[in-house]
Amino acid sequence: MRYLVLAILLFACGASLTQIRVEEEQEYVPVVRTRTTQGMFLTLLHERVKDRRVCQQTVDRFAGMLRACATCTIESMECATELVGIDKAMAEGQPIPLYIVAGEGVRISLVGPRRKVRPECESIADQMVLNGLKSAACIYPKRDPV
Repeated sequence: MRYLVLAILLFACGASLTQIRVEEEQEYVPVVRTRTTQGMFLTLLHERVKDRRVCQQTVDRFAGMLRACATCTIESMECATELVGIDKAMAEGQPIPLYIVAGEGVRISLVGPRRKVRPECESIADQMVLNGLKSAACIYPKRDPV
């Protein structure tokens, strides 16, 4: 009987330990992907944040700005814990074969028709500065395809 009581106590302790949330040092990257009716595809990456709630608010803010665009369709929104491929290279500031708008805490990659992507990149950077960002610039691919 004594071992049964001990087993039940140990089981209860183990079950309660599974309910304790251990806060990890998790970082999130707000990511929003969109396309336009003109054939442009944009990926917006915000700098890393430590709080999932802040990440979700940032994603919602990006999405709110994009919803004001009549020709834009949001493809996906997420709080990524790990970036891969082009997104990872873009977040780390590595050179990639895409046009990038780089501003304070945000990077936007653009893919689209060759004759439209460069002017669009420059226009977005200019608009970001007009809307209050200290600086934003269009970074051209290593080899300009235009």
